[in-house]
Amino acid sequence: MILAAERDTYPDGLFAGDPPADGRDWWLAHTKPRQEKALARDLSAAGVSFYLPCVPARVRVRGRVRTSYHPLFPGYAFVRAGGDDRATVFATRRVAKLVPVADQGRLWADLRAVRR
Repeated sequence: MILAAERDTYPDGLFAGDPPADGRDWWLAHTKPRQEKALARDLSAAGVSFYLPCVPARVRVRGRVRTSYHPLFPGYAFVRAGGDDRATVFATRRVAKLVPVADQGRLWADLRAVRR
């Protein structure tokens, strides 16, 4: 049985076309232990853009093979946020710190490549 993958990108068309010029920057969110997917659910509900790349992993549970999805970069998620959005990220209480990204264009290209 394959477990359904959770949402890994918000909004859905985040990487379609050129990077939006709306004043929001990418941040690397260093999460508290094992909080990546919960952070993604909270950010999606709050309307904050994020990307949490996940990879499938096959596990055996009680003799049955199942597929689950694990974060590609454990302990980290990519958040695209402005001032108010950063406060929302910290309000989830799932983030230890937000690390600024110096080269926004390069990160955009790299994340787009990972998404493909």
